[in-house]
Amino acid sequence: MAEKYSWDFQSAKMPPADVLLEMYKKFVLGCPVKDVSVRGKSFSDLGWSGSSFLTFESRMKRAADSLTGSNWRWIEGGSEPLEAELDNAELRDGYTLKKEFAFYNKASRGKVEGMFYLIRNALAHGSFRFHSTKGGEYFAFETRNNGRLRGRALLRISTLRAWQRILTGRI
Repeated sequence: MAEKYSWDFQSAKMPPADVLLEMYKKFVLGCPVKDVSVRGKSFSDLGWSGSSFLTFESRMKRAADSLTGSNWRWIEGGSEPLEAELDNAELRDGYTLKKEFAFYNKASRGKVEGMFYLIRNALAHGSFRFHSTKGGEYFAFETRNNGRLRGRALLRISTLRAWQRILTGRI
């Protein structure tokens, strides 16, 4: 049986400094969500707008090993529906490293923007865990707003790097 990890970040293992710096630069300082980072270029500055987000999302899914429709949920309606979805997926109280997933609230952002915003917030506020196994390196992310759960994800670092290559047109 796979080890189950809790959503506790206070005692979480930190990633190597070079990995943390890379992720911080790309996803916090370089966050492409409009009006989030003064240092980052927005999606539209990078050529992603309108219907091209569907292409971007499709490429993001192909870059992830197991991030499919059932594991990538964009949920309407606040914390309660999100927590119900996490319960159904058996991810509310903890997670394993078996497959990547992302569950987050729709709010006012699109699916791709929402994903980048979740990652940005988790890194900026320290709500993440780093895992290194024979199967790869992972980040578990959580974002909250005023104490209310807004999203959770488990993503491989290789997936995050691939998404950055897609974002900048290098894939």
